[in-house]
Amino acid sequence: MSSTAAPSSASAPPTSLPQSSPSSRKFTPTSKTIPLLPTHTARLYQHIHPALVLSLFYLSFSALVANPVSTLTRLCLPIAVLQGLYCVVSLPTAQAGSFPKGPTRKRKHKPGEKKKDTGSNLSGKII
Repeated sequence: MSSTAAPSSASAPPTSLPQSSPSSRKFTPTSKTIPLLPTHTARLYQHIHPALVLSLFYLSFSALVANPVSTLTRLCLPIAVLQGLYCVVSLPTAQAGSFPKGPTRKRKHKPGEKKKDTGSNLSGKII
């Protein structure tokens, strides 16, 4: 038997977590955040909404502990209404030109093939 014992975990120095800096992060988001509407009502509801959701769970906490399934089922409709109200009041509408389109390829025409008319000169064809 050897007289050297393995070092115990109590005497090992504590390991510290590596410091993460913004440049060392592995994930960088590729999408931009959705800008919220600058109206007074939207700004007011942006601050009230989290309080309403939290107070809804706070007021139903005892029922949530006693019977979580039925309580969460009962809370689905009020939470959905609050979330829908948040979307309507605070978020802008989606516009057709607001999202970037993917790369488009132009079709190469064969020699002698006519270009397909896109209907841009429709008024001239009607007259």
